[in-house]
Amino acid sequence: MFNGDELRRFIAQASWVAVNDYEGRMLCDRTGLSLADISAQVRGLIVTLGEHGCDVWEGGAAARVAGTAATAVVDPTGCGDAFRAALLHGLSQGWPLQRCAQLGNRMGALKIAVRGPQNYQLGDLLS
Repeated sequence: MFNGDELRRFIAQASWVAVNDYEGRMLCDRTGLSLADISAQVRGLIVTLGEHGCDVWEGGAAARVAGTAATAVVDPTGCGDAFRAALLHGLSQGWPLQRCAQLGNRMGALKIAVRGPQNYQLGDLLS
């Protein structure tokens, strides 16, 4: 949808960038930047990797945050939204980025066990 110049401008204006692995590859291809390059321009870059967790990039260096095992795999629709909601919650609390990502991984694992993108309640998932 956006060309490399537009994407580089968005990155320059961002504090945080969160993408899935496919989006991350496309972002790098279109901008000509590596993930390390992108992470050096923002406070943090998060690349989600499904059940494998995510990579958290800060200052050009990556750390893998392990995934959380799901109790069931029912419907992946909305897992990215659940991850990002948890990520934003943690950031709003001032948590370190890796802790935010751990919560995001847990929320994605909880969400995938329920059919539908937004029709679950967190209390129901934790019980």
